[in-house]
Amino acid sequence: MRTLLAAVDAARQKANQAGAHAGKAAVAATEMASLKTPQEIFIYFDADRSGVMELEEFEEVIKNMGLNMSRQRAMQIFAKADKDSNGVINMDEFEKAYEYLRAELTMQAMLELGLSTMAIVGALVGLMGFVGLIFVFIFFGISAFSGGSPFEGVVNSLMPLSSGAFAGNQSKVDPREKLEGAVKVVEDLLERLGESDN
Repeated sequence: MRTLLAAVDAARQKANQAGAHAGKAAVAATEMASLKTPQEIFIYFDADRSGVMELEEFEEVIKNMGLNMSRQRAMQIFAKADKDSNGVINMDEFEKAYEYLRAELTMQAMLELGLSTMAIVGALVGLMGFVGLIFVFIFFGISAFSGGSPFEGVVNSLMPLSSGAFAGNQSKVDPREKLEGAVKVVEDLLERLGESDN
């Protein structure tokens, strides 16, 4: 406990030296930044060194944490942390209250970023819908190659056409040469058919 008191007093002295030429808000920000644990914060804001924190001292903690909170909300958190309902909170109770304050600070930061609960849920639902559509597309693609449906016939006929168009765009062969080659292949097939009939 003495080491905590010494650390808090050192933080106060350092903050007062740093803030000698600055405003009160700058001093408070510097002081809060130097306090690392809930115990240090409790000791620092326990102005009368009574070992317990009253509501006014608790409100100072809230203000110095940068929380935008109504007095009613501060009283709710204070009452929630005050397990023995004696109107003050001790260090153990303050640790629980500090967890509530950190959660409030997180929620305020998320709201400032536009990340409300509804926005997050909406984004997750949209993402799940998109992933679902991808799976449906993949399922229909696979079923198109394995069934005997008219859809399969369309897909199977479009595949060679699209690959042929792609391959045709890749080559630098003159279209007349392709046509002449195709005519030769057809003539050869006709000759073979004619020979097999004889």
